[in-house]
Amino acid sequence: AKETFAGDFRISYHLAPPTLGTEGKEGRPPKRRFGPWFRLPLGLLSHGKILRGTRLDPFGRAAERRMERALITQYEGDMERLLEGFPEDRRAVALALAALPLEIRGFGPVKIANEAEAAKRREALLAELDGLPEDRVPEAAE
Repeated sequence: AKETFAGDFRISYHLAPPTLGTEGKEGRPPKRRFGPWFRLPLGLLSHGKILRGTRLDPFGRAAERRMERALITQYEGDMERLLEGFPEDRRAVALALAALPLEIRGFGPVKIANEAEAAKRREALLAELDGLPEDRVPEAAE
């Protein structure tokens, strides 16, 4: 980095690790500053990728990871349903349903909020796919 940037600087990492268990604004964990020493733990953590999805995954039991696995199963079910066929006039609805996971972005509270919005949208899209009139579309659970 010294070859790229001139002047006196220090590398620091600004992270909001959920494992520290504090809540800041809007229920989000506050960001904390970690100095150059944090490069070592990040390097070790990067090697843990091979554990992802296995029983040894240290983060695999977290609520967010369980939600992600449930969303994958739900999406696969939705796509199987679309493969069974749908009326041609509802093609845009089917495409919107297929693209819905792209709206679930972020980490922690951001991802949870985006998932809640996507769940409401999914219920509306499924009802529209089934041809329910708009006044009979079920309200998504909040």
